[in-house]
Amino acid sequence: MTSENHENDRFLQMQIQAAWLYYMKDLTQQEIATRLGISRVKVTRLIQQARENELVIISINSPTTLFFEQQEELIARFGLEEALVTVPADDEETLMPILANATANFLAAQLKADMVVGIGVGRTVSLIPRYFQPPSEIHCTFVELSGGPTSFLLDYAQADVLYRLAEKCGGNAVHLKAPFFVETAEAREILLRDPLISQNMTLARNCDMALFSVGVFDPESQLVQHGILSRQEVNRMQKSGVIGDVLSHTFNQKGEEVSSTLSERLIGLNIEDLSKLKRCVLIAGGEAKRKCILAALDGKWVDMLITDEKTASWLIQTDKERESHGR
Repeated sequence: MTSENHENDRFLQMQIQAAWLYYMKDLTQQEIATRLGISRVKVTRLIQQARENELVIISINSPTTLFFEQQEELIARFGLEEALVTVPADDEETLMPILANATANFLAAQLKADMVVGIGVGRTVSLIPRYFQPPSEIHCTFVELSGGPTSFLLDYAQADVLYRLAEKCGGNAVHLKAPFFVETAEAREILLRDPLISQNMTLARNCDMALFSVGVFDPESQLVQHGILSRQEVNRMQKSGVIGDVLSHTFNQKGEEVSSTLSERLIGLNIEDLSKLKRCVLIAGGEAKRKCILAALDGKWVDMLITDEKTASWLIQTDKERESHGR
């Protein structure tokens, strides 16, 4: 074998190895660079060349074309700008990656240079980077919609979500530089006066698009499991009409924010902030969350919904029944 052939084989093996680690093992380009002992720029080039040489073939098997009629009806009934309906799943663990995949494909198609994208907290949101494959480098910014880290946020690796999304498109990751919540409302006000935190909050409040989910508010919620609220507090708030939360801000069945001692200590965007954003994308599905999704739609702080077929059908049927009863 000539030295030229040997070099070509070595280069081909590097393309395959970089592509394998990136697409199959879900490593970031920086992690691959460290493992292979090369620069991140070279990793980017290897992955691109692997695609050009058809060593990697990306196939998008989108089920959404099956549900155009439901998507259009959701838009018409709830005044949405857009809706994306995926195949359903029998359980939440199966549904989360389906919704994350659909969101990642949507995000990759929507990104433009200098766009600012706000990222919320949640298990589905934390899976988006796994499926996010932008067609090219796009200089944009991903910013937190709520502070961190705490044990609550670390479970969803919010910081990692920002960095991985930013790295995959050659963009920037911006953190609020503040904790998720503090002990008193006074401490919150002091932190919000910090110039850097204030600047990053302003960036979040002016983002071009926000991606987030909603949670069911009950004694089994994440807020209780992580010791942020007691079961007694949750029971008391449920009696006052709270059914769900978004970015840990609680809301009732009309989608209206219900103030609490917790909301006074949270650092990040609240429901009023969400209602003023250019484009709010709610990513949620499954039977347990249906009433929370309906409340969010009724509250008019969602511009686009990404959900599953069974949830879409339930939302449409429920709204029809409300119409027949004169709402």
